[in-house]
Amino acid sequence: MLGYYPLEHAVWAGTIAPKLFPLDVATLSRLSCVFWVLWIVIDIYATHRRWQELKRMETKLKMNGSLTANNKAKIERSRRSLIRYTLRLVLYLPNAIHWTLDEKSKFALADWMVNALGLAEAVLGTYTYVNGDSISRPKIEE
Repeated sequence: MLGYYPLEHAVWAGTIAPKLFPLDVATLSRLSCVFWVLWIVIDIYATHRRWQELKRMETKLKMNGSLTANNKAKIERSRRSLIRYTLRLVLYLPNAIHWTLDEKSKFALADWMVNALGLAEAVLGTYTYVNGDSISRPKIEE
């Protein structure tokens, strides 16, 4: 997001005051979305690492005999949260790629697809918020 936000602010400034900031806002906007795509891909990788950490944690608890019902429930809740978070990232990715493309690109998504993906992510995001999902490491009692 280090590249995304400054470019998005430049695009905003170039759109609001084009005489003051004579920028190619279309190109800068697409470039900012390239950074967004990179962030999504890195975040998918990081989420995969969290998933692996949960597996290691569960294995360690089993070996120690500390895998209580409470700990198992916390790990399962974390798994479900990670699945929903990964799904949100997967829903973001096509739109992020779409917005890196020129409007006339043959790979650009149809408007209905962009809207459907955005709506699906928003519904899932609201559901995860209401559920209090967290992708943080669960607090386990050993």
